[in-house]
Amino acid sequence: MKKIITAFFLAAIFSQTVFSGDKLISVNRIPANTEEFVYMRNVQSNSPEGGAAMFIMSMIIYTTDKNLGMQCATIALDQTRLVSGSTYKGFTPDKSAAEKIAALSEKAKSFIPFSYIVKTDPDRDYKAVLPFTFSFRDMPNNLRSENEAKVFVVSSGDQAPRAVYMKRNDKGIWKVTNFEGLMKDVIQPVHKKGDDL
Repeated sequence: MKKIITAFFLAAIFSQTVFSGDKLISVNRIPANTEEFVYMRNVQSNSPEGGAAMFIMSMIIYTTDKNLGMQCATIALDQTRLVSGSTYKGFTPDKSAAEKIAALSEKAKSFIPFSYIVKTDPDRDYKAVLPFTFSFRDMPNNLRSENEAKVFVVSSGDQAPRAVYMKRNDKGIWKVTNFEGLMKDVIQPVHKKGDDL
């Protein structure tokens, strides 16, 4: 039976295929603090795909640093998904969002976010190296308006791209309103036992 492992920085595209029409978002480092995350967010999140990629980065960070990951998720989420709290500048993800993010602590879910990095796959434990590239695919049911969007990110752990709902704030930054699709399980890698005999 295939298992999902805790990998340091992983992610994906199913069957290693990037279509010519895909929009690619790349990041060349893992933010080490909220200041670095905000700087990267300000650069990347001028498009719905960039905003979605930054939320995925917060998920990746959460798997190794829960406090920083939750802070980054707070930064990447739309205000409609936040409530008063002490996570970051007086806000924290609402209960539903916080529970979904916290589920990444479970071994079976800890590398779901890594499946969104191009050129990873279950057979190689979703392992990836920087820079990380995320591939977003144009789908028939895409939603796109001036201030709202539904984008689809490719996963190497699933045959179908996964939906992320986005909203542009008053500063022109795209933030996540619904990330349910990102939290679905992925194909679990096979851990082959070595023969030491």
